[in-house]
Amino acid sequence: MARLLVIDDENLIRMLTREAGEALGYEVLSAASLREGRILLDAETAAGRSLDLIVLDVMLPDGDGFSLMEQIRTWTDIPVIFLTARDEAADKLAGLGLGADDYIAKPFLPQEFLLRVYAVLRQCYKEDAPILKLDSCTVDFSRAEVDKSGQILPLTAMEHKLLETLNIFFPFLPLRWFSCSSTFWRFL
Repeated sequence: MARLLVIDDENLIRMLTREAGEALGYEVLSAASLREGRILLDAETAAGRSLDLIVLDVMLPDGDGFSLMEQIRTWTDIPVIFLTARDEAADKLAGLGLGADDYIAKPFLPQEFLLRVYAVLRQCYKEDAPILKLDSCTVDFSRAEVDKSGQILPLTAMEHKLLETLNIFFPFLPLRWFSCSSTFWRFL
């Protein structure tokens, strides 16, 4: 399970990111200021618990996220995503230039946030792509193919992305529901 730290002074943002992250099985810690964020970072490090990603606002009541990003980069390469209302090109370039892995401007869609978190985690931690086992077939995302009773069928790029997205956001959804769908009929 991935562990995220969200540092944002807006309660609504902390709540939305927590709910979205927890819906995917992530553990989400949150802080409302730079000071709280530093305390959490220090406590997690001291306890030997690792964080997998930091989501960081730029404008915080007791400082700016850019300065915390500079400090973080002196001792760790943990992935960082800026999530901020500062959407000027200069701000984006500054954040990415400091080593951020992504930069999301507010307002944002929770689904976009989750996809970006997932993409950063996938890129940074290079886990093996999951294999999805269904009643009648097996989907191998790393090979972009489906094994249906020993017959190997390649996935198109669109089929791969749709199945991967469904598997990320709805791992509990019985995908045999798609057996009547024209998109997936040949697999299920």
